Amino acid sequence: KSPLKNLLLKKSPRGSKRTPLQQILNSDPDTTIAAEGAGSAGNETTYFGGATLKAVQKFQEKHMLAKPGDVGYGNVGPKTRAKLNEILNSLQ
Repeated sequence: KSPLKNLLLKKSPRGSKRTPLQQILNSDPDTTIAAEGAGSAGNETTYFGGATLKAVQKFQEKHMLAKPGDVGYGNVGPKTRAKLNEILNSLQ
C-alpha cells in the first residue's frame, strides 16, 4: 500500500493526502514538524504549510535527495515520495 503514490506535494492549502506525510516526517526526530500542537506527533494535520515544508526540506537533505537551490527542493516529487514510502513500509 502506498498512500503517497503518484502524488506531487508542495506547499499548498489543506489536502486529504498530507496526513501520512506528516506522520512519516514525525517518525524521525530530525524531521519533526512541530514539538507540540498542530502538526506534532499524534496531532498531524492535512495542512502543508511552512513547518511541513521545512520538515520536507530537512528530510530531503538528510536522505541526499535535494538541497537548497535544487529544482524540487521542498516538494514531494518522485524521489522524495519513493523514500517516504520506503520509510512508511518499514514502519508498518
